[in-house]
Amino acid sequence: MILAIVGISAPLMPFLKTPENRMEVGGLLAIVVFLIIILGIAYAQEAARSSYSPVVIKEPFQDTKKRMEGEKEAVMKRHMDLLNERYDLSNGPAEGVMMSGGRKPVQQGVRVKLPQNVTWTGLAGMKPDEIREKDLWPKGFLPLPHPNHPEGGKSRKHGILLDSTWIMTFPTISCPNFPRPST
Repeated sequence: MILAIVGISAPLMPFLKTPENRMEVGGLLAIVVFLIIILGIAYAQEAARSSYSPVVIKEPFQDTKKRMEGEKEAVMKRHMDLLNERYDLSNGPAEGVMMSGGRKPVQQGVRVKLPQNVTWTGLAGMKPDEIREKDLWPKGFLPLPHPNHPEGGKSRKHGILLDSTWIMTFPTISCPNFPRPST
């Protein structure tokens, strides 16, 4: 930095001998510094933007809850269709194996469904590029979307986290015991 200033100021030395010229250069330098500061502030404000959407409450909580209770059946059907497309949700308990609470059996077997005419052995024999090109990766290994993403899964009112069973009820076959057993 110092070498750059010295390198720039060396050719200006004869010009800076008079006080008037020094004042002009000082004024220009002040303007340049001011512009750099202004541009830095503008850039910092631009960089502060985020991909997160702000939470904008457009209706009272009770109205949102009532609307979502009315939409629950359609949301449930859409999400259950997706779950049934990806997973085997049949009740196939493993004999003699219970979840930690001792109240629910553990489900046995592979639950992820494969695309039609594909077997696990056939899939295991393929190279990753072939699986990708033929779009044979089982959808059950892909992330699940939130059942009702616009509102999210939980709601907060007056600092209290409310249960959202009025948004979605999950199939209980493979869900762990709730409340979890105390140890």
